[in-house]
Amino acid sequence: MIDRTVEWFSPSSALQRTRSRLALDEMKAGAQELERRRYEAAQRSRTSGDWRGNGLSGNANLSPDLSWIRARVRHMEQNQTEVATAVRNLTVDLTGLDIRAAHPTKQVVAKAQKAWSAFHELLDYVVKEKVIVREVILGGEVLIVLRPRGKKPSQRIQILPGEQLDQSKTEILANGNTVVMGVERDAESDVVAYWIFPNHPGDMIGTMAWASERIEARYVLHVFEELWPDQARGVPWFYASVLTDDEIEQLRTALRVKRRVEACLSIHVTPGEGGREGDLLGSTSKDDRGRQIDKLAPGMVLYGKAGDKVEVINPSASGGADAFVKSEVMRASAAKGVPHHIVSGDVSNANYSSLRADIVPYHRRLDDWIYTVFGPKLLKRLFKVCMELAVLETGDKRLLDVRGEIAVPERAWVDPYKDIMALKERLRLFPGQLPEVMARMGIDWREAFALQAEVNEVADADKLIYDADPRLTAGSGAIQAGLMPADGQDKSKAA
Repeated sequence: MIDRTVEWFSPSSALQRTRSRLALDEMKAGAQELERRRYEAAQRSRTSGDWRGNGLSGNANLSPDLSWIRARVRHMEQNQTEVATAVRNLTVDLTGLDIRAAHPTKQVVAKAQKAWSAFHELLDYVVKEKVIVREVILGGEVLIVLRPRGKKPSQRIQILPGEQLDQSKTEILANGNTVVMGVERDAESDVVAYWIFPNHPGDMIGTMAWASERIEARYVLHVFEELWPDQARGVPWFYASVLTDDEIEQLRTALRVKRRVEACLSIHVTPGEGGREGDLLGSTSKDDRGRQIDKLAPGMVLYGKAGDKVEVINPSASGGADAFVKSEVMRASAAKGVPHHIVSGDVSNANYSSLRADIVPYHRRLDDWIYTVFGPKLLKRLFKVCMELAVLETGDKRLLDVRGEIAVPERAWVDPYKDIMALKERLRLFPGQLPEVMARMGIDWREAFALQAEVNEVADADKLIYDADPRLTAGSGAIQAGLMPADGQDKSKAA
């Protein structure tokens, strides 16, 4: 009615009102369409209205919680079966790494490898590697400080837990550098120093020095897994499962108590009319309130008086608890990144296919930790320090150009025969992958080929034929025609 009235007196005003109303309707429709097109993960409803993120950076989120997470993970490793097993097995699978020297000149490689072996032994690295790996898993990080031995620099290493890195030191220094949780960076965001306590904050040392001291980054190896840009500190690896692990242990404690009660049997006797409590079961005693308690023994025959009422109390058994605990352990294992059968030791329902399906991604996770954490942040940096010290000792600057290649120890196969045959077919299709495959087995292909040539030479000189020699025998073990050496001549080379 208003529109018709306006239209009667002022058609132009009515036209403007109509246009505005159409535009408004279109805008409302568009807003509704946008509402429908938004991410469901960001919808605010009655069930998810109180679910909000804080929008803080990774370092800001970690700073107030790191000490709590680390303490709880350490506590669970000391008191919970699956956590202790996971830590032990992960430690075994991640130790035994080594570095192989690579350089175009064989003499330089030999010199570098000799220097590395001596440095490796000097640091007692084989023993300390286990401590380093465990500390990274449990504490999320480890600090390795290079210390001098006499007048020689970087001849020993000091392993420090993450607790000794001053977590409370976060500030902007006078020179413009920023310190976040004890890690100092310059204007280019490069780490230049660490602020470290002389002793562990939780030690029982009376002369504890609480002030952290600044140590230049070139003397410190900070080993941790990087999960976000400019990450200052490492996160304990089991952060996502620690609460579940604690609840599993509490559940098991409750189930143990319940099953102890389930194993009990009790009898309640109500005397008949006009009766009184007597020596019904033979052996009796009194409680603190003077009530008679009869003891029930196996094989006992119960005789009561006329009118006595006997009630047997037998607690009901709990059902489905074992399956629930197992499912929770599987969830916690997935959060740890460790297969369930490695954590629990339960392979009752496993076969070759299921084990392989679990082991293959586990080995990929091991490779990720090796080639992104322990390889570049630990071994390669130690190898670089070793080469720099070797240059000071020998004066051969070519050692600075030696490249360190990570050598991984051989891993056990699920089914050796099947795995070997699959590897054999792979190398038939892609023979150029032989050096890489051998490196993953912890074997240096150059050394292996040189040793194999020496073995072949001795075998040919002594006219020996063995089944594993593909030059002379077929895959079935039969001697290949025309290739048997005669009179000390190796016809396989001519062929």
